Amino acid sequence: MTIEKHPKSIIVKHAQLLADIILVVYDLRRSQASNGSNSFSAEAIEAIERKARECTIKMIMKMNDTAFRPIFVKLVEWADVGLPEKDRQGRVLRLIAIYGLIEEFFSTLKVQISSIYFSKTSRDAANYNTVHCHKLCKLYYRQRGGHPQERKARR
Repeated sequence: MTIEKHPKSIIVKHAQLLADIILVVYDLRRSQASNGSNSFSAEAIEAIERKARECTIKMIMKMNDTAFRPIFVKLVEWADVGLPEKDRQGRVLRLIAIYGLIEEFFSTLKVQISSIYFSKTSRDAANYNTVHCHKLCKLYYRQRGGHPQERKARR
């Protein structure tokens, strides 16, 4: 993607449009499941999401907090917006994509993140009951080869 080739001013100017495009990619897992389509394998979807996370992080690195904060809130809220209340599977599949981004975001920046980022994600996670969150986390880590501590132990 050409994010790294454009100056910060262009990225910030088009940040909302870029976020909308990225959300389409992050919704691939859910849209494929809701259509009953098997166009992409689980590995292909993971590879596509990995590339989307890389692009999103590159976009984030070109933004200051004022420009990025509304984009971050939009990304996190998106997982729960626009889907019928009864579509729990759709929400879970969106959350898997967004939590993958959040994991990448926190591990890449490795700095103290302002409380709005943490509080927003933890508040959304708290909206789901504990069992549901536990199942989501198990699915998320299973798709990534296990919890990072389990992967270290296997090495």
